[in-house]
Amino acid sequence: MLKQILIRNFVLVDEVVLVLDPGLNVLTGETGAGKSIVVDAVGFLLGGRADRDLIRTGCDKAYVEGIFDVRTLPQVGKLLAQHELEPDEMGELMLSRELSASGRSTCRIMGVAVPLGALKQVAEHLMDIHGQHDHQRLLNESTHLEYLDTFGSAQHAQALLKLKDTYTQYAEADRAFQTLHARSVERAERMALLTLQQQELSAAKLVPGEEEELTRARDLLRNADKVRSALETAYNHLYGADRARETALYLVRAAADALAPIAALGEEYAQLKERLDSAYYEIEDTALTARSLLDGVEAGGRTLEQTEERLDLLRRLGRKYGATVDDMLSALKRIEEELEQFATMDDTLTVLEDKRTQALARYRAEADKVSRSRAQMALALGERIEQQLAELNMKGTKIRVMVNREEGRIARDGFDSVQIWMAPNAGEPPRALARIASGGELSRVMLALKSISAEKSEIPAMVFDEIDTGISGHTAQVVAEKLWDTARYRQVLCVTHLQQIACMASRHFLVEKGEENGRTTGRVHILENAAREQEIARMLGGVREGRDSSLQHAQAMLQDALAYRKRNGGRGQAY
Repeated sequence: MLKQILIRNFVLVDEVVLVLDPGLNVLTGETGAGKSIVVDAVGFLLGGRADRDLIRTGCDKAYVEGIFDVRTLPQVGKLLAQHELEPDEMGELMLSRELSASGRSTCRIMGVAVPLGALKQVAEHLMDIHGQHDHQRLLNESTHLEYLDTFGSAQHAQALLKLKDTYTQYAEADRAFQTLHARSVERAERMALLTLQQQELSAAKLVPGEEEELTRARDLLRNADKVRSALETAYNHLYGADRARETALYLVRAAADALAPIAALGEEYAQLKERLDSAYYEIEDTALTARSLLDGVEAGGRTLEQTEERLDLLRRLGRKYGATVDDMLSALKRIEEELEQFATMDDTLTVLEDKRTQALARYRAEADKVSRSRAQMALALGERIEQQLAELNMKGTKIRVMVNREEGRIARDGFDSVQIWMAPNAGEPPRALARIASGGELSRVMLALKSISAEKSEIPAMVFDEIDTGISGHTAQVVAEKLWDTARYRQVLCVTHLQQIACMASRHFLVEKGEENGRTTGRVHILENAAREQEIARMLGGVREGRDSSLQHAQAMLQDALAYRKRNGGRGQAY
C-alpha cells in the first residue's frame, strides 16, 4: 500500500505531503479545485505520462515521491533483486520521479536511478489506477476480452502466457517464410540480373591492386620517348658501343690498370685499386640494368591504347560495383553467394513452410485451450457481475458475457472476441453496453469489475478518480458501502463529489485552491471532526446563515457511516 506521498511543484501544487490510511482515503473539494492532481501525481510516480505541462509555472522541475509498504509483495522483492535493490528493514520501498523543464524524467528506487521500464515493472504490483473516464472503456468491446481474462484462474493465466509464446513463434516463422517467398516470386528476374553481373565481373579477370600498376604503366607509356632517350644516353655514357674510350667504364678500367704495377708497393695503393675495381663492376651492372630497362621500353607489354582501355574498363565496373578492384571482387563474391542461395531456395522454402505449419498447429492447439477456458469462465463472470450489481442497487440486471470464436483469427490473444451485454430491466433482452448503458450504469459495471478483480488480484491498492459519475441518491450510498467493503482488503484512494462516499472514508482530505503572493496554489489537508462536518455540509448544499440543517444532516450521515463500518468489520474510529 501507499503510506505517504510527497508532491512538489506539480501543476498547481507548491508542496504537499499526504499520509494515507490503509483503508478508504477520500479526496473532496469544489469543482476545479484540483482533486485529480493528486491522482495524476500518483500516476506520474508510477510511470505515467511525463508532460512538461505538469511542472508548476515558474519552476524548473516537478518531483513526486512515494513510500510503499511491500512486506506482503514477494514478487516486488524479486523484481528489485534483478537491479540489486531491496526494501528497507521495515519493508518500505521508496519510489521517486523527477521531471525537468527539458522534458526529461529521472526515476529512482530507494534513491538509485533506474530506467522507466524498471519503475513500471515494480509499479504494476503496487497500485491499480482507474482514471476519470476509464469506465468509458467499457463502450469499446475490444477491452472486454481483457476483463474476462483478468477473471481467470492461475491456470488460465499460464495458458495465456503459453498462447502468447506460441503466437510469437508462429509470427517469426511466418515472417521468415513470407520474406523468402517474396524473394522467390522475383527470383527469375533477379537471377538473370545476377548472372549477367557475375559474367561481367568474371570476364574482367580482376587482379587485386592492378589499377595502381596500370596507372604507373600508363604514365610510363605516355612518357616512353623521354624514358627511352634518358636510358639510352645513360647506357652510352657508362658502357657505350664496343666500350668506346670515352665511356665511364673504359676510363675506370684504365685507372685501375694504371695502379696495378704499384699495388704491391703499399697497402694504400692496393686499396685504391680495389675501390676502382669495385666501381668498375658497379658501373658495369648499372649500365646493363639501364640496357635491360631500355629493352623493356622498346619491347613494351601493353600498348598505351591497351592500358587506357583496361583502366577505362575498371572505371566503368567501379561505377557499378565499387571504387576499387577489391570492392569489385567483394561484389562478385556476394553475387555468387546470392546465386547459390537462389539455387537452394526451393529446399529452404520447403523447410520454412514446414516450420510455419508446425508453429501454426501449436498456436491453434493453445488458442483452442484458451478459448474453451474462456467459454467456461464467461458464465461465471456474468453471474459475479450480476451479484456485484445487485449490491450496487441494480438488482435484477442480467449480464451476458459472450465469447465469439473466430477460427480464422490469428492474434496474440487467440481466436476470441468478447462482448459484455446487459439487460438492466426485467423482460428485456440483453444488448451491447454501448447501446443501452447510462453513465451511472457504466460506472457501476466498472466498479463491479474492479471489485471482482480486487478479489483475485494481489495488487494492494486501488485508485478511483470519480468512479461515482452519474450516480446519486440511494445508489450513491450503496456505492459508498461497496468502496468501504473493498477497502477492508485493499487500500483505496478515491476522488469523489458524493457526500455518501466522503462519509465512509477512513481518512478524508480536502483539496482547495488559494492565492499566495499573487499565485494560485493547490492545498491538501486532512479533515477531522468539525471541519469534516463542514465539508460534508458543503457537499450537501452548504450551511446558510441562521440554518444548520445541512450541518445536522452531515453529522447524521457521518454517524451512520461510522455505525456501518463498525457493523462490517471496520475499525470504528471516530470521524
